[in-house]
Amino acid sequence: MTFKDQAIFDMSSDQILPEHIENVYCLDVFNGVMSGEQWFSKPPEIPTTQCLNVTAVNSNFDISNSSMLWSWDKKAANCGWMGIGFGWDGWAGKDLSSIVDKAAIQLKVKSKNGILKSLPLAACLEDYG
Repeated sequence: MTFKDQAIFDMSSDQILPEHIENVYCLDVFNGVMSGEQWFSKPPEIPTTQCLNVTAVNSNFDISNSSMLWSWDKKAANCGWMGIGFGWDGWAGKDLSSIVDKAAIQLKVKSKNGILKSLPLAACLEDYG
């Protein structure tokens, strides 16, 4: 038995590929709109704004002119652990192995009231590779 290579299309496509890095096409983790791709935790018995309030705002300090305002007060209602997360690109799993040496995720932080002496933040990525 022999096989012959056959093109699926007779002509090349004029489709313009979106900006991407290797196999990752969604380059913005947050685009200024609160949607179902963002989540933040709170104890069920405490109103959200007592412990942690997250809103999208327009700003003058961010290149994309959009940002998130995170306001939290763990002591307000004995809140315990609080978390914020992103289901980037429709919660689609991503294999980041092809871009690990070619890209970075950047987080810019600006304090609303003065200089920050510390930032109680832990970050991680869940790689589906």
